[in-house]
Amino acid sequence: MAAGRLDIIIEQGGTFDMTLSVLDDNNQPFNLSGWTPKMTIRNVKTNSVVLTLLGSNSNGTINVSGTNTIYIEIPASRTATIPESMKFTDRVTSSNYTYAYEVIITKDDKIQKISKGIASVVKGIS
Repeated sequence: MAAGRLDIIIEQGGTFDMTLSVLDDNNQPFNLSGWTPKMTIRNVKTNSVVLTLLGSNSNGTINVSGTNTIYIEIPASRTATIPESMKFTDRVTSSNYTYAYEVIITKDDKIQKISKGIASVVKGIS
């Protein structure tokens, strides 16, 4: 199964949430029973990890919700600490982004990449 490409925008100081529906190569629901999801956001310039979600912790939550759905939530208290990567009016190009993310699932010794893309962090409205 190939990873889907989805760019995301995280508003600094706001709760970020998203759901991913996982499909197999035949475009049918992929049964996530027994699989563990994980999300990583990385600074592409320094290669440092900005945030990791695995289960529920102070960084947020990532879990299987239903048969083929992954639910992700990053609380406002955590998004507030991620440095802004661009202005909301900026256009994202391959040369000006700061963060990339990926969502993987693991089961025993198997690893599948589910989603990947650019993670833009914009200043929240106050």
